[in-house]
Amino acid sequence: MSKALAFILVMTSVAFAQKHAKRAAPKDVKPVVYEGVRYVASHRMSIGGTSSTGSGYVEAWDVKKKKKLWEAKLYETANDPAKEQDVQNVFITTMRVEGTKLVVMNERKQMFEIDLASHEVSQR
Repeated sequence: MSKALAFILVMTSVAFAQKHAKRAAPKDVKPVVYEGVRYVASHRMSIGGTSSTGSGYVEAWDVKKKKKLWEAKLYETANDPAKEQDVQNVFITTMRVEGTKLVVMNERKQMFEIDLASHEVSQR
């Protein structure tokens, strides 16, 4: 095989691998513990028929009893079936308590607040 042909085959393989590369796993988001409750980021996928969606949730757990108290859905993203699903996922990146609110940010820099008493979600 000529060097030119070998080079073309290698470059084609690299281009194909890059085009079909999977995204890296999301970074772990440290749970937030506040007044005996542990708040955990949760990512969920729903697949139905020809469409799929990804959602960002926060779960609240009683630290002592290790029992889930409630969960709140922050956002949902519709995925384009013509594109790789994993590159369309949007993950929660940070969580922190500010006063009586849990403030959450995702990869798109969207900010959400969860009222810790009522569990109502609003976008900043």
